[in-house]
Parts: sequence; structure tokens; C-alpha cells
Amino acid sequence: MTSPERTRAAQRLRTLRLGRGWSLLDQARALRDAARRLRMPTVAQARLSTIQRTIARWENEAVRPGERYQLLLARVYADQGGTTALGPGSDFDQLMTVFALYGIEAARMSELRNLVAGALTSGTSSTSAWT
Repeated sequence: MTSPERTRAAQRLRTLRLGRGWSLLDQARALRDAARRLRMPTVAQARLSTIQRTIARWENEAVRPGERYQLLLARVYADQGGTTALGPGSDFDQLMTVFALYGIEAARMSELRNLVAGALTSGTSSTSAWT
């Protein structure tokens, strides 16, 4: 049984995806593309159907994304129409609210925010500096 917070997180994560006009396949492609840019081979080489099932578990079973996917989601949602948007009301900001509902620790969310902001402003395309 899932907590009410996790259920709300799952609903909001789905709303965030749909707000971008993305199907599960669209989001799977975005995550895999980000994984390729960040040199994260496990996700970069995954089948799209596998990534789609992972997304569906987050949204339907209120399973919280693992750390690897937290980073990818943060990176994908920080990009808003070709520009970086991390501030209040941005998709990234909404994602951080979702993560809080999933029970992801504040320190981890701060780390994600710093990693994404630093990578996007410096043009870093590898996670080597992120580990």
C-alpha cells in the first residue's frame, strides 16, 4: 500500500509529463537521450519499452524513481523549450515538489539542483563530476 503523499507524487509526475504533451514513449526517448549525453550506459542502452515500463511504475504504482533516474528527470525537466529553467513555477521546480512527495531527502534535492545548474551552465556532458 502506498502513502497518500506517494500517490499524489505519482499523479503530479504524470501531470508534469502530460503538460509537456509527452506520451510514455516521448518521455522514455527524452530520458534515454539525456542518458546518452551524460554517458550513463545503463539507461542509454536500455530498450525504450523498458524505460516506458519504469515510468509507468512511477506513475501507476507510486514507485519513487531511483537516483539515476532522479538525475535524468532533473536534467530533462530543467530544459524548458531550449532554455534552462530552474526557478519557481518551472517544470524543474514542480519536479522537486514531486520528489519531496516521494520522500526524497532535501539534501538529495539540493544536490540535484546544484548538479543540474552547474552542468547546464558549464556545458558538462558527463556525470563523472557528479559522483
